[in-house]
Amino acid sequence: MTTYNTGNPLGSPDPRDLYDNAENLDEAVNSDAETWQDRLGVTRPTLKRLERDFPNAGLDADRAEDARAGAETAEQRAITEASRSESAADAAEQFALAAQAGAEIYGTVNEGMSGTTDGDFLFVAGADDQFIALYRHDPGDVATFISAGPSVGYVRRVDSDLQEIRIPQSKYTGAGILVPLFSDASGRVLIGVDKAAGTVFVAGQIDAQSAKMLSREVMGEGGMSGYIGAGPVYPVLTDASGRVLIGVERDSGNLIGAFPSITSRGSAPDLPLDEPVESRSVNQMLFYGQSLSVGAAAGSVISAAQPYNNITFQGGPRAWDGADWDFGPFKPLVEDDVSPAPDGSTNRKETPCSGAANCASSMLALDGIGPTDHVILSSTAGHGGYRIDQLEKGAAWYPNLMGHISGAHNLEADHALHALCWMQGEQDVVAGTDGALYESKLSQLRTDIESDARGITAQMSPVYMITYQLSYGATTHPGIALAQLSLANSDPHVFLSTPTYHIPHAPDDVHLTAVGYKWIGAYFGRAYSRIVAGYQPQWINPVSATIRGSRVRVRFSVPVLPLVLDVDQLALTTDFGFRVLDDGAGAAIDSVSVDGTDVLIDLAAPPVGAVVVRYGLDYLGAGLSITNGGSGNLRDSSADTISIAGQDYPLWNVCPHFQLSAVILGE
Repeated sequence: MTTYNTGNPLGSPDPRDLYDNAENLDEAVNSDAETWQDRLGVTRPTLKRLERDFPNAGLDADRAEDARAGAETAEQRAITEASRSESAADAAEQFALAAQAGAEIYGTVNEGMSGTTDGDFLFVAGADDQFIALYRHDPGDVATFISAGPSVGYVRRVDSDLQEIRIPQSKYTGAGILVPLFSDASGRVLIGVDKAAGTVFVAGQIDAQSAKMLSREVMGEGGMSGYIGAGPVYPVLTDASGRVLIGVERDSGNLIGAFPSITSRGSAPDLPLDEPVESRSVNQMLFYGQSLSVGAAAGSVISAAQPYNNITFQGGPRAWDGADWDFGPFKPLVEDDVSPAPDGSTNRKETPCSGAANCASSMLALDGIGPTDHVILSSTAGHGGYRIDQLEKGAAWYPNLMGHISGAHNLEADHALHALCWMQGEQDVVAGTDGALYESKLSQLRTDIESDARGITAQMSPVYMITYQLSYGATTHPGIALAQLSLANSDPHVFLSTPTYHIPHAPDDVHLTAVGYKWIGAYFGRAYSRIVAGYQPQWINPVSATIRGSRVRVRFSVPVLPLVLDVDQLALTTDFGFRVLDDGAGAAIDSVSVDGTDVLIDLAAPPVGAVVVRYGLDYLGAGLSITNGGSGNLRDSSADTISIAGQDYPLWNVCPHFQLSAVILGE
């Protein structure tokens, strides 16, 4: 059964030898055959044969099993350590003879010597009941070590572990689409197979970004599942052809899994959340931010009926009666135009709340989670014109956010906040807030909200943040938009829903129309539905930029292939929104095209300095009117839609604003 057959000597730390030893031990202990072969090629008797050959041992059952296990190990030592003065074959025989002669088991060597006389054998139990050693009482009160082996308790524990590997489903407590291969003591799947996608995942070991960045040079063009041989990945689980499905990366020691759809550069697979949420009787998704989060300048209310079972407060999505907060009894989620709003403004109408909750219910229904199985409470606690430092914990407005959480919990104790939907940043663009500072504050805000929400609801699951990426100000102060993308890539509790450049804007060139609010709400709802289903929301994500000669290659993680440079339904933008800087100066672009998950940018001449690739940060598409906004034409091919007033609106994943430093390839 030796799989890797390294030939390494005893004491090898090579993980492949550990794998071979475990595999061989399984055969030695559980096989019905009479012999087995160790990793050095030596044929040995199985436990089955030892039981047959020594049926009348004078020990009780436990001691007899200890002796048999010790005999097996002693025989291994005899053959593999031929330099010993007494052969291990003789030691194995003496082990068995000692068992037949009724040798006692002692706690220490001294105890054993006191209880025996010259010529007697004695067993000494090792620490933690893992090993048992055989000694002979020789003249002069000398304890001569013969051999040692695993105790029966240890063998039983190993066998139990092997049984759990064979039947991992016995511990699986979930009811999802994941088929477990390995689970922890709580039944949480550590390694499993997604039945729908047919891909292997490794929980808590490979996040989305790490999976996307796996080196093709290490794994080969065909991906990890094409790896055969003794390279930098130590295989743990392989298919019949020797291709690695699960392995250990040599240099980092990390457990890795085969993600064929990533390594073969297809559409990005669904990746499980590190911490799934638990559905409650009332499941809250709460909007927060500035004026876009509360429906400023929407112009009208278009969500006047509730198609599912989603709810809001008696005071509507803003929980406001025109004069005071109204966290009264729940009612069906519909939009309103109560004026003035909590922040004193009078132009608040359609919010993103209905679009988000209702789209989430539609998509959850497709996953088999019906509207009555997951009731969504949606509301918004934002304040128009506020910077992030006016919304963070410690600011005067923050307690009003907490009011939406405590108000819900006062009405239904079986309640949890699953998602904080963030729509803010325009005022920080105006204020010139540093991007790194903004990212730090946004990260801290999510942490604070999670901590305070747990104090109210006693939930153990996290509060995920779903953020939009503002297109406002992208060409003049891009730091805020880039900070939102950066946090989504660095924090496993933060996900990007969409940029806004393709969403209809109001005549003030800042806010959205009623259709725009419902449409962008659907992007939040789709992300929320993935969280509830146990998966990480996805977006088109820039992974790398490289340059060889005059060709720039930008690689993306793509939710749904093919990538499209769309000039029919996205406003035509100069160079499709791309710009390449050569030592800080714009480089002339001859063409932009798509190649699988890559965008190819052919320059008029090879660059001479440092190269930076930008998207959506320099040009605004024809016919768009967004204050200092940027746009582009790159999208994926998601077939998701939302129906608004009888018309279907696409939910493509539209490329976010980004910039990447390009690596110049030399070979």
